Amino acid sequence: MDVVNVSDYTGWEFEKSVQHDELYEWLERNFHICWGCAIFYVAAVFSGQKYMESKPRFNLRQPMLMWSIFLAIFSIMGTVRCLINMLTRLNNEGVRRLICHSQIYDDPILRFWGAVFIPSKVLEYIDTAFIVLRKQKLIFLHWYHHVTVSVFTWWCLTARAPGGPIYMTVNLFVHALMYTYYAARAARIPVPKPIAISITVSQIMQMVIGCTTISLANLWRQDNDCRSSFSYVFWGGAMYASYLVLFMHFFYNTYLKARPKEAKKPVPEPEEKETENRKVFEKDEKNAVNGNGYSLRERKRTTQ
Repeated sequence: MDVVNVSDYTGWEFEKSVQHDELYEWLERNFHICWGCAIFYVAAVFSGQKYMESKPRFNLRQPMLMWSIFLAIFSIMGTVRCLINMLTRLNNEGVRRLICHSQIYDDPILRFWGAVFIPSKVLEYIDTAFIVLRKQKLIFLHWYHHVTVSVFTWWCLTARAPGGPIYMTVNLFVHALMYTYYAARAARIPVPKPIAISITVSQIMQMVIGCTTISLANLWRQDNDCRSSFSYVFWGGAMYASYLVLFMHFFYNTYLKARPKEAKKPVPEPEEKETENRKVFEKDEKNAVNGNGYSLRERKRTTQ
């Protein structure tokens, strides 16, 4: 089997437009922007829910459809470009070099998609706006995941931390599935339940890969070729471990937990049933409406 050289994937012209040093230095200097967006997001989540308590829900099906299609296309493109690159590196160089080799950040394909991936995590806050404005149930996992992943992504990729491109590529792959599913639902296309289950399973596997990657980064972090800080492996490990627990809990509650069955209405005895039928008949007679809009009793009075 011929070995495919990573250099064969040199990047499209627009992917070569990103200059690593300039962009990532700017992102590192302006990390406070990410924190500001995260704080504003959390405040908007709770104040928005409070505001919508006395307001009618919005019908945002069309905007949701367009938003989901946009993110699905973005994620699919990112997956195709990054996944081929990462799998080629894995085949040629092995797991350790894929995680630890910091020069991977200089690859034009990964450099470009990393640059657009960082702000995309902030833009995805809009997902929560749709939930709040439509007065749907907002679970802790949703907003916690959005706010923490946006901060960690900005921090991880600008610091050229071990494993960063792996987190990004797996996230793009899972979101390609997820937003395609959301677009289909918004378009009222019937989606079989096993597809929804498989997407949640892919999210759980994403967290398993994240925990494994950061565990290996911690194992090798004292080695010269895989240096990283304790704060990175601690906070990154805590984040991915919490995601894993929360997504497994969501999977159990959604697909495995037995639903309480509704209590069956007792069958009435013959006398009770006759009385009940008489009441229903009298109610129907009273409320019956003919073609002219009168109830039958009203019509009797008007014809007398």
